[in-house]
Amino acid sequence: MLNTNPPSLKRLGQAAAALVLSHIELIGIELSEEKSRLTRIAVLAAICLVSVLLMLFAASAWVLIYFWDTHRLLAASALTGFFVLVLLISFWRLKQQLSLGANAFSATREELAKHRDLLP
Repeated sequence: MLNTNPPSLKRLGQAAAALVLSHIELIGIELSEEKSRLTRIAVLAAICLVSVLLMLFAASAWVLIYFWDTHRLLAASALTGFFVLVLLISFWRLKQQLSLGANAFSATREELAKHRDLLP
């Protein structure tokens, strides 16, 4: 009787299955790390947003009250200009943070590329 599953073919199948499982495990680890990073960013952003809004409200009220009798339009214009500047800087930093996420799963992609190159 012929042996249809030679031991070398069986070992090759086991090695391929182990390789797939290790890639799945690596994807899971990187997914968990990315989820943690995004959660931290969201919580810190919310805290910063609330703090900045309260501080800006109080500071704006103080400036407008202080300059109400003399230069209220100049004070309001200066505050508006300041808020626009803060908005532009914040938007620029947000774009930087979002671009850091473009490297997500880099280890998984590298491992898959290495093993893809090894296959005939």
